[in-house]
Amino acid sequence: MSNQHLNIEHLCNIARRQVADEFKDLNLVFIVHPAGKRNEVLQRSHEQLSAKPYGKAAFEILQRHAANNDSKFAGFLKCDPKGALSYFQKPSYVCLFFINSDQDPDADMARIRIYNLLWQALDIARQTISRRGQLSTQNTQIQDNDGVLLHPQDKMNQARQNMMADIFTAALMELQGHEGEIKRLGAQRAQESVSCLRGNHPQQSPYPIALEATDIVFQDLKTMGRDKPLSLALNMAREVAETLGDDSIKQWWEFASRAQNMAWMGSSAQDVISTSIYTSEDTYVKAAAYIVSEILALEPEMITNLTSYNPFTESEVNAHLHAKRCEQDAKKLAEQCALHEKQDAYEHALRAQCDDLIAGQPLGWAPMACADTMLLMQRDADDPDLTGNSLKNAYLQSAQSVKWGDIEKLLRLIISVKRKKDKLGALDLPPLMAKIEAFAPYAERLDKILKGVKEEDPQAQSLEQLSAHDPSAVLTEDDYLEMPEDIKTDMKKDPAAID
Repeated sequence: MSNQHLNIEHLCNIARRQVADEFKDLNLVFIVHPAGKRNEVLQRSHEQLSAKPYGKAAFEILQRHAANNDSKFAGFLKCDPKGALSYFQKPSYVCLFFINSDQDPDADMARIRIYNLLWQALDIARQTISRRGQLSTQNTQIQDNDGVLLHPQDKMNQARQNMMADIFTAALMELQGHEGEIKRLGAQRAQESVSCLRGNHPQQSPYPIALEATDIVFQDLKTMGRDKPLSLALNMAREVAETLGDDSIKQWWEFASRAQNMAWMGSSAQDVISTSIYTSEDTYVKAAAYIVSEILALEPEMITNLTSYNPFTESEVNAHLHAKRCEQDAKKLAEQCALHEKQDAYEHALRAQCDDLIAGQPLGWAPMACADTMLLMQRDADDPDLTGNSLKNAYLQSAQSVKWGDIEKLLRLIISVKRKKDKLGALDLPPLMAKIEAFAPYAERLDKILKGVKEEDPQAQSLEQLSAHDPSAVLTEDDYLEMPEDIKTDMKKDPAAID
């Protein structure tokens, strides 16, 4: 067993003791496991769990999450007393957690994650348990799923919960002597918003917009009730969150989502901040950018390149740049082809465009226009009327049949996959295209071209008439749940695409 695993078990035991001091009716169950070993560790814990009054119910709930791998809060449940004197006894409550001991690089990061998850349990207890120890979810947002209590799972509520969990964690660690943790955690979340870190979703962690208020509230309340640090940190999180409405959360989401697009396109934190401040027309997105800029001490620089794809500008601006690039490519490729009297230029352009899209550069992406023009040259090779102008027009007609909004959806899907996959190449593109309704008919054809398979039928149908997508690329339910919201909406138009 690694030192990291032992350290994390120790942190879980500390959290368990802290809760026992302040919330005597709460029982914490931590299943600490290495990556990929969750179910194995859970099965080994079965006998120990079964000895507890709540053991059977707890094990059944934990089993529902055994196939996953990330650390998580699995639920909060009530355990009614049994026996002759049960009428006179208060119920107890069980909080269930999985902790992946390999998920965080060090014990400090693991402590933040454990306290974040602990906040979920304590906040449910605060909202639902009366002073007499009775449970009620009335007048709360807590969801009761067959006796298992959880917070709402929609994206805006999750972002608010994550913010409150960070406020709780930072305040608690300050109360425990980790001086400067409120600002340090704010800097960490701000840096994450402009960095490409696999598995992170910074748009769901809006703590930076609450940093200033957290520091003020902490200074005001830090001497009140220090003998109960968990309760004090809970109250601080609630007070700060009440100063930030849903609009503030949405504004952070808009900034961080676009910042992540740029980061995963290879842009530096400095470029992300500069682009958001100097090119965004949304004053609220700019405000969030200024907050991150101030936290990270990054001075924005003037933007000189206004012809590249920019997630912070309006979609119409990027659409115009894309159309202009397609026109330039249509002319350039036709001239190259006329000069060399062969279609290599289109094949090279097709592969380069696919590489560019994977790298996060979608302007001018028109691989099927390349393919259609190659097919035209193959079919009409002996036609004296096939001129450079004909090739240019054929390329443009095919390129213009693809909507810019669909290219943006494909780019966002690529970025969402990059967050989880170590390496993505051009050959990964066709299966991703098959997951989006507008591109599904083209996926198999592009896959063959990228693999060097020559199109056999010179009379092949046009782009709009191609067959349905490769069934091997059909979405699973997990794929669907992890997609960006607008891509989910697009997929709902084609329910058969979900396995």
